[in-house]
Amino acid sequence: MTELTIQEFVSSTSKELSLKLVAGQKGTERIIRVSEINRPGLALAAYFEYFRPERVQVFGQGECSYLQTLDNARRIDILIR
Repeated sequence: MTELTIQEFVSSTSKELSLKLVAGQKGTERIIRVSEINRPGLALAAYFEYFRPERVQVFGQGECSYLQTLDNARRIDILIR
């Protein structure tokens, strides 16, 4: 896999994948080194047995919907782990 930054990835695929940057520009110069992605549904429920932090984490409708069911303090606690 060719390495690229988060910004390069978002800029080159945002139309095809309907991506949108929601966390701001901080970290967009980080380099993507692996081509696999991870849907962190189980990690949101505190199960990290096979969690691969080097992968791009993709939050789909299911992950976002789950987070919306939580109160703000719990949501922050989960996301900063």
